[in-house]
Amino acid sequence: MKENAKYRIYNRLNAFANVIMIAVGGSVGLLIGSSVLKYMDYRDNPVKYEIQSAPWYTGILIGGVLIAVLLVLFIVVKLIALHGLNKTESESGNVTNESDTKQESYTKGTSHTRQESDTKQEDPKNGIDELITPFFWVDNEDSASVCLYVGEYKDELFQTREDEGFEGNGYDWDSLAQVFLTELAPELKEVIDFDSEGSMFCAYSEDKEALRQFIQRFKSACEDDTLIADLFSHAKPD
Repeated sequence: MKENAKYRIYNRLNAFANVIMIAVGGSVGLLIGSSVLKYMDYRDNPVKYEIQSAPWYTGILIGGVLIAVLLVLFIVVKLIALHGLNKTESESGNVTNESDTKQESYTKGTSHTRQESDTKQEDPKNGIDELITPFFWVDNEDSASVCLYVGEYKDELFQTREDEGFEGNGYDWDSLAQVFLTELAPELKEVIDFDSEGSMFCAYSEDKEALRQFIQRFKSACEDDTLIADLFSHAKPD
């Protein structure tokens, strides 16, 4: 509102300066015309002017001074008006730019924060390594795997059925994990696959979120001695 009021004031000053300039232009024309007539009269009737105390061109000089005053007034008013208009437009532009910059910064910041938040929520790997140790997560471009180096973790569990052929190798862990899926997580069974070998258990899936759910729940089951023993009782050696 203040910027608009200032702009109107300076705009009116600019219009006033233009009026002064029009007056200066008209006055110059009148002065030239009257000066020519005055000179011609002086040339034809010199005696008339000799009896006067002031020179014949005194009126011309006074008119010239008045025009000069008007011209100076025009310059001063015009400069003030133009300076004020430029300053007001600049301030208005800065306010707009600052507002746009803040809005853009806020929008980008909000978008960036949301994107980070979404990424954290959507990335199944976030913080999972601590939850599933000694299992570990391997992230691939189009899939993910969870693995375990066998031989120590829950080795005593497999020793309880050693006489049935269980050795606690990767294939035995496959058998245990498949029992877990069948009995406690059947909704994940179709999307979890296995690629274990003698020294390593490995489960993988293209559905990373499903794999995350599987390994967290499977690790939790492994920590429950009664539950994992019951599941292991249903497992068959490879």
